[in-house]
Amino acid sequence: MFSVRWSPSASADFAAISILYPNRWNDIDDAGDDLDDKLRLDPMTHGQHISEDLWRIISRPLVAYYTVDGNEVTI
Repeated sequence: MFSVRWSPSASADFAAISILYPNRWNDIDDAGDDLDDKLRLDPMTHGQHISEDLWRIISRPLVAYYTVDGNEVTI
């Protein structure tokens, strides 16, 4: 299992998206939970390697970029 840490900027972006699209809150919240679940389980299997240490994962309507360091994933 991996631990997932949302950086301050990722948390702020998530909050901004939630405020901008209140009619999509359920979709956004579900996607955030899905991202956390998949990244905790196996970030390399569920994401796409972009370059060097950068990975991307998609859970519609969200796209998140992250890094993996040991057992910690940082969005």
